[in-house]
Amino acid sequence: MRAEWLEDLVAHREAALARLGELLSIPSVSTLPEHEGDMQRAAEWLSREMEASGFHPRIEKTARHPVVWGRSPHQPGRPSVLIYAHYDVQPADPLELWTSPPFSPTIRDGQLFARGVSDDKGQLVMHLAALDSFRRLRGDFPANITLVFEGEEEIGSPNLPDFIRRHREELRADAVIISDTTMQAPNHPILVTGLRGMAGFEVIVAGPQRDVHSGLFGGAIANPAQALCQMLAACHDRPGHVAIPGFYDGVEPPPAAELASWQAGAVDPDLILAATGATSLAGEEEYSLAERLWSRPTLEVNGISAGVREGQKTIIPATARAAITCRLVVGQDPERISALVEKFLAERAPAGVSVQVIRHQASPASQVPIDSKAAKLALAALADGFGHPAQTVRGGASIPIVPVFQDVLEAPVLLMGFGLETDNFHSPDEHWRLDHFDGALATMLSFWSSLAAGGLS
Repeated sequence: MRAEWLEDLVAHREAALARLGELLSIPSVSTLPEHEGDMQRAAEWLSREMEASGFHPRIEKTARHPVVWGRSPHQPGRPSVLIYAHYDVQPADPLELWTSPPFSPTIRDGQLFARGVSDDKGQLVMHLAALDSFRRLRGDFPANITLVFEGEEEIGSPNLPDFIRRHREELRADAVIISDTTMQAPNHPILVTGLRGMAGFEVIVAGPQRDVHSGLFGGAIANPAQALCQMLAACHDRPGHVAIPGFYDGVEPPPAAELASWQAGAVDPDLILAATGATSLAGEEEYSLAERLWSRPTLEVNGISAGVREGQKTIIPATARAAITCRLVVGQDPERISALVEKFLAERAPAGVSVQVIRHQASPASQVPIDSKAAKLALAALADGFGHPAQTVRGGASIPIVPVFQDVLEAPVLLMGFGLETDNFHSPDEHWRLDHFDGALATMLSFWSSLAAGGLS
């Protein structure tokens, strides 16, 4: 059967890539109001493609961008699987750093370049292409399939939890598949067994009513920019270690067996340096690199702004702002952490300034059971698709909707991603290796074949 799959994939590869190119050409940037029409256009494109793949699609409006979802013809007695992906993308700026235009898909050196190709449109279209291939070979779907394609993942999925709860019965599944994670190395597949959560903030420090002359008033009034820097610096007492009292309450070390597998080279430091351009590693030196990335919480300053943008202007700025995110692990409650951070910063504000902390998205960490039949099926399929044993690891990023799927649908979530950390998602020249596109298709055909043969029974 494997030879038959591969023959079909090769025969229809160009059509699948052309299909992907159409979606990549739509600038579905969810964060910018000027792209609202493009978001609707992408939703309508997905609805048509779902219908062409044998689904009954629906476009459901939300407070911002629509959810596009559909179900295959459901039959009693067959297993049910839900596939989630997102069709929104990050802004493409700075445009001058792209080698080719971000919304004009271009193939170079065996890789497809475009905004959203790895995160997450390429993996979305891959799922449609794999199901099409299975139906061509077998004449039917491998299971009762439900597709849920979201348009708000890049803004924190504010409306999807309510959608899932409202459609709980229609979305019921024996497993949920999400392809929005990465592989550790080229053609080395992994099944991600856990993700960090997140708590995000905007900190605004205000002083004088307007920018004032630093020569006339410097030394006499508080400087919001300096105050903010002092407050942020107090958040850490040594490299990588958060100094906020109570921040680490509830954090537990990973099980010994899992930790042992991480020590066996699960994270390549050279790959991290190459992917980021950093000159050295940092963080809590008493923990391994894998622990720092997967099982330890962090507090990161994402950006600071105040006063002068470039050159010199001798002022004391009226306000200073910073964006902060905390990556959280199992055992940490996002609401509790948010309250601790807010209190810590407010208490360290010097006289003469006021502090406002605005809370943004918050989601708990998630842990995925790896002893389920669905997980074992996924591991076997990954190995089959790439010709290399699949490894189980945790992920350091956050997918806020994962714990919602787990809690509401009570189904195992299979995090089967096919990109690389070096794919430049959220950055200029985002790309996806075409051999990973091929491996992902082969993986899913293997998965569907085993599932149809009774793999979950």
